[in-house]
Amino acid sequence: FGTANGERRAYLTMNYHHDNPGTVIDLEVVDGKLVATRTNRYVPGTFTLSGLAFEATAAGRLPVADISLHIPPLDLYAGSDKNGFYSIQGLNAGVVSVWTGKDGYEGRSREVKIDGNTRFDIQMVRRSMATR
Repeated sequence: FGTANGERRAYLTMNYHHDNPGTVIDLEVVDGKLVATRTNRYVPGTFTLSGLAFEATAAGRLPVADISLHIPPLDLYAGSDKNGFYSIQGLNAGVVSVWTGKDGYEGRSREVKIDGNTRFDIQMVRRSMATR
């Protein structure tokens, strides 16, 4: 329970599938109906997995935009921005399997240990012409 703009509010956690916008929802009564709205808040004690998706080149690391990240057991998805940055919030401590892929690059699954907020950079590898 809490307040927002001087009004009393109740907050409830909820599991959303196929994306991870936040696990806390805001409940309010509007015209006699209960309305549940997603927030950008997460349950205290959850962690964030974030990092940079990049391709190693002779010129150095180049960011890779628009990669897909998926944590299958939790049904969480994310993507990298134009700078290659990604972030998945609302995780608990433990080991998660993170699948990454993008057209033209090899798809891979990696095991990542979550123990607090975790930084995990992902090197993307282009597919060879023989495997396309």
